[in-house]
Amino acid sequence: MRSRHVKVLAALVVIVFISLLFLDIPSLSFNSLDFNDPQQPTPELQPYSSYSEINFTLPSGTLDPTHFFLTQNSRPEWHSSPRLDKPPLSFRIGIISHPSEFAKRHAIREYILSSVPTTACTFTYRFLLASSPPSASHDDHLVLQEIHEYNDIVLLDMHEDPRRMAEKRWRVLRWAAEANRETYDYFLAFDTDVFIRIHALALRIRTMHPEFKPRQESIMWAQMQSHKVHFVHRPDSDSDPNSYLVEDDQVFLEGEYRGPEWYPYPMGFGFLMSSHLVSRLNHPKLKLPHHVHFPSDDVVMGMWVSEWAGDTKIVRDKAGFHEPTGHDVWKPEDTAPITWESVVLHHVKPWEYRELRKVEEWEGEWTPRA
Repeated sequence: MRSRHVKVLAALVVIVFISLLFLDIPSLSFNSLDFNDPQQPTPELQPYSSYSEINFTLPSGTLDPTHFFLTQNSRPEWHSSPRLDKPPLSFRIGIISHPSEFAKRHAIREYILSSVPTTACTFTYRFLLASSPPSASHDDHLVLQEIHEYNDIVLLDMHEDPRRMAEKRWRVLRWAAEANRETYDYFLAFDTDVFIRIHALALRIRTMHPEFKPRQESIMWAQMQSHKVHFVHRPDSDSDPNSYLVEDDQVFLEGEYRGPEWYPYPMGFGFLMSSHLVSRLNHPKLKLPHHVHFPSDDVVMGMWVSEWAGDTKIVRDKAGFHEPTGHDVWKPEDTAPITWESVVLHHVKPWEYRELRKVEEWEGEWTPRA
């Protein structure tokens, strides 16, 4: 009898062990998709038990003067003699982040968002991030402490995953639409490797297109490229508890999609959408395809605008939104020196935020600290 009980117990142990091995099969099959998305950050190692223990000291460094072209002769009038006779622009800022990016968020608060004059613009901002994958759940504990410290983080209802970047963009857009379009002018979204001169951006917008009415017309402003992929929304995917595994992967055939075959899309590191366009893309009857396992989430945004807001005014602004010289290892030929027009700079490190804020020619874009 005892031998029989031992055999039964051994069988149960084997069954439990095998079950544990196979519990993660869905995620294993899902993880077989690998897009190597360059927009996904490399996790920052966090050997800390609490947020207060994190060391935010940035490495020393100096900027290469050959990466700049800031002569007085090239200084635009909007910067030297800005017109401040109109009400300041109002930005709703969403910063696309990852739970592990504690140091980057700290540097953005310190060197980009703090002490911006209110003469040209006002803004509200939030960092937007999803939950950590199970392998990095400790980061979520630190994020909760960070929320308690700053109250400037929105946790999206999803897990971080490079295959769900289109869904993340969709959720960010829905967050932007939570504010009535009559309360702000532009939604400004950018990644955590971007340095933005917010005051200069506002002055430049007013000067380049003073006729724009962002609360009344659809506008998209960024460095633009072109694509032609067209996805179809699956009506049942929003109600599926495992919807992130269900792709809106049916592609329209030629002539079946709305709008032109080729369309412009904003480079996702930083872009502007008018509040009118944000509201339009979030109409209750509009279902945007967003369960798309496609590596370029910014392309998907361009598709949304092309097919559902085809009359949007597009501002192609490569002079203002670009990678500085020496800051793009993939396409160095696409980089350009930093000029007066450079208001959104990509592939910039946190220590460079500190140094860029010190540039003498940009004095006045941040108020002096006490």
